[in-house]
Amino acid sequence: VDLFPESRTCSTCHAPLVKAYERRRRIVTLKGPKLLVVRVLRCMFGGCPARGRHVRPEAEAKLAMPRFKYGVDVVQFVSRRRFNAHKKLAEIRNDLRKTAGIDISERGIAFLCKAGQTGGRPSGYPPPKSDGSDGFKSKLCIELQLFINYRRRFVRGVRG
Repeated sequence: VDLFPESRTCSTCHAPLVKAYERRRRIVTLKGPKLLVVRVLRCMFGGCPARGRHVRPEAEAKLAMPRFKYGVDVVQFVSRRRFNAHKKLAEIRNDLRKTAGIDISERGIAFLCKAGQTGGRPSGYPPPKSDGSDGFKSKLCIELQLFINYRRRFVRGVRG
């Protein structure tokens, strides 16, 4: 499957993007193994502030999560069986083997369950930044910030 970025022009200066590199990636989906050919582009216009910034295909994230061998559909299949149907890891392993012909260890299934639960971040990887720099701010972080602001106003009001 050949994957290109949706936009072929720079979002900052609107100059055409040029090929930076090409990466081949093998993933396993419920429909069988796939070879992804990911073409990454970048802006080479001299005066552009986004010069050298890589633009990756958006469709790659819909097929497989970063650094994962298995596709998003496999992760969803495993997560649904584990959390919605409350199946054991051995049962999920048998279901995968029967429906898609995928042979994976119970430890691998547990890893995929964890990834499905954490939104694709395996346990060894850092959580998203709470300052919103990656476009994500958890409910807990927002509530904590509201509490801190409330405390500051309360303490200032009592003292001064």
